[in-house]
Amino acid sequence: LMFREYDLRGRVGREEINEETEILLGKAFATTLLRKKITDTLVVGHDFREYSPRLKDAFVQGVLATGMNVIDIGMCLTPMLYFAQYHFQTVAGAMITASHNDNGWSGVKFGNGYTQTLLGDGLTEIYELIQKDDFESGRGTLRTDSITEAYRESVVGKIKLTRPLRVVIECGNGT
Repeated sequence: LMFREYDLRGRVGREEINEETEILLGKAFATTLLRKKITDTLVVGHDFREYSPRLKDAFVQGVLATGMNVIDIGMCLTPMLYFAQYHFQTVAGAMITASHNDNGWSGVKFGNGYTQTLLGDGLTEIYELIQKDDFESGRGTLRTDSITEAYRESVVGKIKLTRPLRVVIECGNGT
């Protein structure tokens, strides 16, 4: 049920998304990346929900246990995570988020390639690694870094206003 066509989402709690499942997801995703020799570094971020930092920390714990390195960018928007992949020149990223789902949900968007998410067969591979308990083992390094200012400068640097604007912002469920 949690594994969907384009991401993974579930209810936060004992049955679906919790620290234990996040550790397993981190191990499985990192194992996939390492075995395919895609990268040895993964950028990780999380959304605004109060439980997201602890779920992200568990995911990172799983990633580090495989020997993969992590750049933790903290709370961010999904587009900021994609930006961070380019900024830090790593093709892999993981966003701990339930996207537009209500509070009480969480999930993971797995970035596999610049601005691309892991789909169908890739998610099946992660599920199968978890079922087999078949993970790489090692000791990765953790780096914490903010990309907020670099992201802001990039966005603002691309905007050229020719007239004053009136702007209304409605953030919905977003960070």
